[in-house]
Amino acid sequence: MLKAVLFDLDNTLVHFDESRFFDEYMRLLAPGFADLWPVETFRRRLIASVRALLDNDGTDTNHDRFMNHFCAGIDVSPEMIQSRFLRFYRSDFHDLKRLVTVPAGNRRLIEELRRRSLMIVIASNPVWPLDVQNIRLGWAGLDGFPFDRITHSGNTHFCKPRMAYYSEICRELNLAPESCLMVGNDPVNDMVVAEIGMRTYWVRVPGTDDGLPLSRELRKGEAAAVFVPDGSGPLDGIPDTVNRLLRTAGGRAGRKENTKTP
Repeated sequence: MLKAVLFDLDNTLVHFDESRFFDEYMRLLAPGFADLWPVETFRRRLIASVRALLDNDGTDTNHDRFMNHFCAGIDVSPEMIQSRFLRFYRSDFHDLKRLVTVPAGNRRLIEELRRRSLMIVIASNPVWPLDVQNIRLGWAGLDGFPFDRITHSGNTHFCKPRMAYYSEICRELNLAPESCLMVGNDPVNDMVVAEIGMRTYWVRVPGTDDGLPLSRELRKGEAAAVFVPDGSGPLDGIPDTVNRLLRTAGGRAGRKENTKTP
């Protein structure tokens, strides 16, 4: 029986051109670190530190692993680096909202699913701190909603597409994977969770059906299966899939299609 719906955020509940977003993000962020690194050096260090999260063995939170990697080899305290990131997120980061569009009916959909007594989880790749996730949820029109869990760098020890990321969510909420539906636009990062029996709904967003280009670059070299989802289409098609799954006690999750990462 379906008990929870997990939602990706990027190009699922908010839409944007990821490459343009990241370029603007770097343009606004890099000046705050200009006394430490030239822009391109800073960019490479940031991407390498995010990529290091893919190898997190669960010993540290994603936040601690990122900071340890980012601050390695420099004579600057992690606290000072952290304060610079936080200052940016409280100020110029908000300007990036202009690059985002929001699908119609986001909040109505989430509230409809909650009325069916389903747990609602934001299962966005946890490379951002909670404050940033909340800002981005505000862009999606979902500020203040009582989510059952929001994955972020401070409460998560793995990243997509690793099964350990999804298993950690299930463990924290005492849920079996088979009782969850994962909703997302990325055929690897999101749909791969069918490997452990979770149901999947592939959100088809024109121009983003192959997932996010930067996300593909960050997971470069990672082997991951691609699965045929249990449902696919626009966000407003999710209730039909939920209705079907609520009526179904058994059945198998999506069929494996291939094992090559896009």
